[in-house]
Amino acid sequence: EISVDSDLSGVIVIRLKRSSPADRIGLEPGDILLRLNGETIGSVATLREFVRRNYSAWQVEIRRGGRVLQIVVRG
Repeated sequence: EISVDSDLSGVIVIRLKRSSPADRIGLEPGDILLRLNGETIGSVATLREFVRRNYSAWQVEIRRGGRVLQIVVRG
């Protein structure tokens, strides 16, 4: 259903809840989450594990429209 290059790895954002943390930092449907604080996000399970950790800041690397973007979130 989703046209995605099969050589890419990461977690694809399908939808966001309004006012969720992901929505507030600017993620969009279609974004591919690649890394969190330098660690590769290879699956939804890995992403869940990472977000449970207590970081003082998060550096999120995403692929959007063929470009790789970095978002830094300080808590």
